[in-house]
Amino acid sequence: MSRAAGVARRLAARAQRSLPGRVVSRVQQDNGTSRAVLIAWNGLQSLFPIALALAAILGAVLGAVGVDSRVVYEAVAAAIPDQAGREQVLEALRGVKEQTGLFAILGIVGLLWSASNLFGAMEEAFDAIFHVPTRGFLRQKLMAVVMMLIFTVLAGTAVVSSTFLPMLGSLPGIGISGLTHGTASGAIRFVFGATAGFLLFFAIYYVVPNRAQQVREVWPGALFAGIAFEIVTLAFPLYLALAGPGMNRYGRTFGLLFVLMVFFYLVGLVTVVGMELNAVLRPPPEAAPRPG
Repeated sequence: MSRAAGVARRLAARAQRSLPGRVVSRVQQDNGTSRAVLIAWNGLQSLFPIALALAAILGAVLGAVGVDSRVVYEAVAAAIPDQAGREQVLEALRGVKEQTGLFAILGIVGLLWSASNLFGAMEEAFDAIFHVPTRGFLRQKLMAVVMMLIFTVLAGTAVVSSTFLPMLGSLPGIGISGLTHGTASGAIRFVFGATAGFLLFFAIYYVVPNRAQQVREVWPGALFAGIAFEIVTLAFPLYLALAGPGMNRYGRTFGLLFVLMVFFYLVGLVTVVGMELNAVLRPPPEAAPRPG
């Protein structure tokens, strides 16, 4: 019995010394689950203002190159897994479109406010991981606005790719219709989504922490977070299978709220674990704040 206990202790020690074990230990030491909750709450709170801002900016920019604004609105509303909720978001976006001035004001205010909350919460979590002080008020707001602009560019790229990829199979003389349907289409969309997620988390991990970093210190966690985020996003529509047609309207509403909370918590946890992975792989000899 003692021999079996010794083997179990050795296996547990070996697992703790492994890379996943060290990352889990760092998450526990830095209270990563609580910080993931903070990121999740700010992400959930900023969902609708960010949707307004994205629809306003992408609708104006992509409309100049011939992309219909309805495509932008449907891409923004696709973040809502429930069909009824998606229709309500589309109706709200179409209604606000008629008041361009008010739409622009709401979009800009929501952009700034959401950026300051969401990315401010991320900076607090990352700076605690690296044991560096947070930025001042103005520098943090400026960083948040820059990150929201980067997020808008990546979201616009995703909208353009999702719009023009299905059109390639219908073009005469281009025999790639198999790549736009079935399993191949799902694989291509996964690669696009994971790539966009990698770029987004790379920008987050590089810009948000108040710490000077190099590219080799950032990309491993960004790669993990990008792939994990895409997997979580693909699993998100399982809500439609769980909330079947037998559920009443109020049951579906509360179910949607619960799934949104779980989704944003998983996104917050992925964000924290990716940064902890970078901290384990390349621990800084001295965590110096980013120069002003």
